[in-house]
Amino acid sequence: MRICHLSYDDPANPWLGGGGAVRARQIYRRLAAAHEVTLVTGGFRGAAAEEYVDGIRILRTGTAATYGRSRMEYALRAPQALDKLAWDVWVHEFSAFAPLCVPRRTRRRGVLLLYHLVGMHAVRKHPLVGLFAWLAERRVLAAYPRVITISSSVRQAELRRVGGQVPVDCVGTGVDARYLELEPADDPFVLYLGRLDVHTKGLDLLVAAFAVVARRHPGIELVLAGRGGAGEADRLGRLVAASPARQRIRLEGAVNEDRKCDLLRRCRLFCMPSRYEGWGIAAIEAAAAGK
Repeated sequence: MRICHLSYDDPANPWLGGGGAVRARQIYRRLAAAHEVTLVTGGFRGAAAEEYVDGIRILRTGTAATYGRSRMEYALRAPQALDKLAWDVWVHEFSAFAPLCVPRRTRRRGVLLLYHLVGMHAVRKHPLVGLFAWLAERRVLAAYPRVITISSSVRQAELRRVGGQVPVDCVGTGVDARYLELEPADDPFVLYLGRLDVHTKGLDLLVAAFAVVARRHPGIELVLAGRGGAGEADRLGRLVAASPARQRIRLEGAVNEDRKCDLLRRCRLFCMPSRYEGWGIAAIEAAAAGK
């Protein structure tokens, strides 16, 4: 079978590099042994326009100039790339901030993949662009004959939205066995591990909540680990600097796999305070690590 998957994100994308990109790569490197798989993703600096990784053909489209332009050009060019490819089934990994305009005849042979429903959070995060993102999300659920999501709670929300007219299946995300083999410890710190996106990930809520926790529990610390764009990192830094508990909040920045495993192994609690996301890989990894 020839499978084509359209997703803006890529594990190496310095602006994003989220769990959805990791999930897609892990699924398709397994399917590539028996099927012909093409991933169409967005452009970013230093990325090859075309390459093969783990048997997967990866095509990158759009500019690498800025994050915003990269998303917009991907949304315009990815459907054009799909038209030029030969495929038996294709997957639209929906992003409210990079929606694809695809003809109805093409949608009939497609599968919609939704990780979560952004809703009005799109408008709160980006007041002008977010309005178009909100409208795109409301329209897309009824536009495809089949929908996939990653958690039962999101599935129920999507079924309510479509009124049972479209089948919605839940395909959960796996976890690397290494996290099951970690020896748990109980060091006095709360861990956040993920992309540094203050609104989406709820990091402002976490920093504020920790100030309350810190007053009641003098020995506890908060560790914030992950990568993000310069703007989001600066915003988080300002939130931490303004916190009364700032002396007990540590910004780790991006971490490699060994450091990630060590933090997961040692933390007392793992916190994923996302405002609207589905069931993220970070939460699954933490649970596998016994947290």
